[in-house]
Amino acid sequence: MSGPCTIPPRTPRWLPGGAAAVSSNRTSLLPSISSDWLLLADRGFYSFAAFSAAAQTGAALCWRAPTQLSLPVLKVLSDGTYLSALVDPRLRGRQREELLQEAKSGAKPDPAAAHVVRIVEYDVPDRDGGELICLITTITEPEAATAADLAAACHQRWEEEAANGQLKTALRGPGKVLRSKSPDLVHQEIWAYLLVHYAINSLICQAATGADIDPDRISFLRTLNIVRRTATGTAAPLNAGKRSRRRSSPPLPRAETATQRAAPGPTHAWSSASATTPTG
Repeated sequence: MSGPCTIPPRTPRWLPGGAAAVSSNRTSLLPSISSDWLLLADRGFYSFAAFSAAAQTGAALCWRAPTQLSLPVLKVLSDGTYLSALVDPRLRGRQREELLQEAKSGAKPDPAAAHVVRIVEYDVPDRDGGELICLITTITEPEAATAADLAAACHQRWEEEAANGQLKTALRGPGKVLRSKSPDLVHQEIWAYLLVHYAINSLICQAATGADIDPDRISFLRTLNIVRRTATGTAAPLNAGKRSRRRSSPPLPRAETATQRAAPGPTHAWSSASATTPTG
């Protein structure tokens, strides 16, 4: 299961249409994106051709930059973000320098050859090594979308990816295929997975509400294991020491703090400035 997916319900407030996350370079799906949407993509899916095709839809883009991508500083903006240019890698030497100079002068280069973009850099403080995250966006005005807004949207894309991982890896099992042999039974099996996933997350939300914490701080895998042990009768009853045959009710997952378990993907925190000022 791959392709664009919507991220409800916390739509970026500056876009009335919504947000979508790209999980594969499937340009055939781009016509379904309207001009009032924000299109998000992880760093593994960037290419100049893919970015250009997505930009042609008229939607705003916010893609994570791969580490090897060259991003020259054209202009530092008031919020610490900066303008840069994405140049077709087939253009080198003098052609590339002319396009960069054109973009630096404020002119809009031919979109087939280059794109003027805004770069947002921020770090996630509680990640090992203090990882620096670099976002490429076509929203070039800080007033239209702050660095914090774009970082939050990127975080929501990670949450959607984590939810897909819960279904495909934790719940179904890595590398496993559906066991049903007919279309109707496959449809039924998919719905069964979705319902179980919903039920487990409802249990997580119940535990998080009681502990007054974010549901993201509770392990989905640990909750799944508790549910499985309870369903199969292998969970130890609360009054096992009294040799009672009465089964205990299913235990709620234990709420964990951030120091006990790091949540998957980045946390809601980023640097106070939300963006680092480039050095050149």
